[in-house]
Amino acid sequence: MPGHGTRVEIACDESGSEGGKLVGGTTDVLAHASVAVDHEVATAWLDEVRLRARSPASEVKASVVLRLQNRAVLRDLLGPAGPFWADGTPAAHVHLVEKRYLLVVRFLALLGLDGPDDPAPEDVHRVLDGDWDGVLTAFNDLLRARERASLLDPMGPALAAVVGHWSRDCSVVVDVVHDEHRTLREAGAVRLRALCDPVGLLGEVRFVDSRDDARVNLADFLAGTARRVASEVLANRVDDGVAELVELVRPFVGAASTWGDRVSWAVLAPRAVVSP
Repeated sequence: MPGHGTRVEIACDESGSEGGKLVGGTTDVLAHASVAVDHEVATAWLDEVRLRARSPASEVKASVVLRLQNRAVLRDLLGPAGPFWADGTPAAHVHLVEKRYLLVVRFLALLGLDGPDDPAPEDVHRVLDGDWDGVLTAFNDLLRARERASLLDPMGPALAAVVGHWSRDCSVVVDVVHDEHRTLREAGAVRLRALCDPVGLLGEVRFVDSRDDARVNLADFLAGTARRVASEVLANRVDDGVAELVELVRPFVGAASTWGDRVSWAVLAPRAVVSP
């Protein structure tokens, strides 16, 4: 267990969350970002983004910094002199979820085909063709209709990834400041800990409006960018612009992301980080 007083506060936001709807929705990827940035630093960067992007909005979303005319802003945000780096080390983390793959994992588990002698989910995911989409969709709809969508919702595992990453080998309690999220809020503290924290490393969880916390707004920038990039790579739509963003996002991608497509993962997977 962590020693007394060893705590870290992490700000989080997601992009692509649709609850338990893992196929047939608006997005095929969920990206959950968490950042360790000071209030002052986050506020200064948010002011700079608002100025350079010429955005009058009270809340600048990831869609703004993703516009082609704001590519220099995004490059500076994610680059080595940006807020997501500290002394050459990433101060941010992104957990990616390939939704269809997660549904395959849950489907096999329901069938009892998740043992060590059963086919690996990524292998099953790889060989499934379009004819299986109907089966997966029906499975998805069945659980959602029976109000068991929490079995599919990737937000619990995403929060577990936050705890796992920032607890630093179980030496730190992780306090979370999260953008308002109905599923997580309604789960309650007891359920959240059952979902993602079997060893007691999740500390306080607070939900805020991202307009009231610049750190959460920065997490939105990273989550939105990572989701857009991952979705493009998954669909094999990698032009020069996407390739540039892949290089900027990759250092923050969690190795334990829920991803089954091997070709796209070879592009997105984190590599050894070299100090900029």
